[in-house]
Amino acid sequence: MKKINDFFNRISLHLNQDKYSRSNLEYSVAYSMIGAFLILLKGLFSLIFTAKINFTNYNLYLLYVIVVSLIFIIMLLIHLEKLSIENKIIKIFVKSMPVLIVTICIFMMFLYSVFLNQILSFIIIMVIISWLQTYKNIKRLLIYLYSFALFNALSLIILSQSSYSYDYLIFSFMAIVLGFITSSIHSKVYSHQKSLILELNDNDKRTASSIKELENSNTALKQSNNITAAMLKLTQEVLKNEKIGSVLQLVLDEAMNLIPNSQAGSILILREEQKMEFIAARGYSLEKLRKVSLQYEDLYQATFEDPYKPTIIENLKVFDEIHLSKEKSKAIFAESVNVAKSCLTCSFKFEDKFYGSINIDNFDSTDVFKENDLYLIKQLSKELEIIISIHNLYEKAIRPTKFDELTEAHTRTYTMKKLRELIRSGKCERISICTIDVNQLKSINDRFGHDVGDKYLSYFADSIRNADITENVFGRVGGDEFLLIFCGLNQEETLKQIKTIKKFLKDNKFVNDDYKGEITFAAGVSVLPDDGEEIIELIKLSDKRMYEDKREQNK
Repeated sequence: MKKINDFFNRISLHLNQDKYSRSNLEYSVAYSMIGAFLILLKGLFSLIFTAKINFTNYNLYLLYVIVVSLIFIIMLLIHLEKLSIENKIIKIFVKSMPVLIVTICIFMMFLYSVFLNQILSFIIIMVIISWLQTYKNIKRLLIYLYSFALFNALSLIILSQSSYSYDYLIFSFMAIVLGFITSSIHSKVYSHQKSLILELNDNDKRTASSIKELENSNTALKQSNNITAAMLKLTQEVLKNEKIGSVLQLVLDEAMNLIPNSQAGSILILREEQKMEFIAARGYSLEKLRKVSLQYEDLYQATFEDPYKPTIIENLKVFDEIHLSKEKSKAIFAESVNVAKSCLTCSFKFEDKFYGSINIDNFDSTDVFKENDLYLIKQLSKELEIIISIHNLYEKAIRPTKFDELTEAHTRTYTMKKLRELIRSGKCERISICTIDVNQLKSINDRFGHDVGDKYLSYFADSIRNADITENVFGRVGGDEFLLIFCGLNQEETLKQIKTIKKFLKDNKFVNDDYKGEITFAAGVSVLPDDGEEIIELIKLSDKRMYEDKREQNK
């Protein structure tokens, strides 16, 4: 089993980026082995699934399959280092693989009695040899000219001049042109990538050497580099997350992996009216922390002349009891078995304004964090600012594709994407789709103008978000039409959510200078899989039920 794993690991090594730092000969071994294997597979399939009548000489074709098998085995043994690649004969064998394969395969083609099989086989071989090696220009030209000449010469000899068709000439010419272009592109890309990666490898080696020289004299710098590298690694994941809370949770998790002696942590950010909110936590219940109401003035940093100065708070419970009310302090520590004896904390900003703070806690000792840790948390806060800026810029760039500008609901395209992702994830036993059509929008537009109509729609969308309903995907699919998608709800449960929204709208009427009134709407629900499994059909069904609801309301 280990040998099989080693074999596939070797193959993987040649197929991933490491191949660019290896010799062209080793590259040729790996891809010649793969090419021989693919040709062998095709030969075996032809033996099994092609009727004997379609071969001009079945026994000779069988011999061809055996020869290809031997070529594959030899290349495999070279790859597994059972045969030395430094051997002169082996080197010649590897370098001559394209010519060898072309020669054998072209002779094999004429064992088929059908023209289509012959020409298709020729095209396949031309493509396969395009990536067997990274050819020099003259070698590439000679191989494809040889292939063209051999194929057409054998066509004339085997088929005789009377049976030879210009189709052989035309199709074979097209095949070598295709192969030649493919091989040229492959060689240029490979050469360019190899030079770039070798250059990057050289840079990496020089950087690693420099870091190693500094490692013994400056541990703090090494840890700082680790933080930077980790944050850069997180960037791709950060861009996949729409919510800033998810982004900051990733950062906090990585920070705790990087800072020694960290056992718990949290990140707070500033919301409206100077309110602080716990947005990420580890080692604590985020749900419970979010219930704690903190102001900016409650933070330790608020007492500093420089609020961005990193600091260590010892005996966190004592500190909070002094600086916070007993109720707030009790709420923070209510769910903790242990209370942090030491807290490493630093604030960070966004767009040159205070944005939040990151806190790393230890439950064992009051002096576990040292001077060097202050440097680390400061470095981390700077990286945090960069990540938040990147996320914000990314969101600004892609937001128009995800969110409707007027209502801030998802766009139709993005809503459908989220629905498909939800279905593919398999997390939901049921998925309910609710089509909503807002009533009276045309009347509002006609009577009070489109500005009021826009506010009317915007207020409706805000009401959906503010109503106490289950987590959902909310999108605008047309002028006054919306989609609500719930995970795990059946039709009856979804209709209860609709009632909750209607009650919210009834209790919180739309108010404008020229108009005040309750916003009403019609709704229809379909459920996957109860009503089917095709998205389009489910939406059509929810539309139909929505119009039925609208007619019922108009009676």
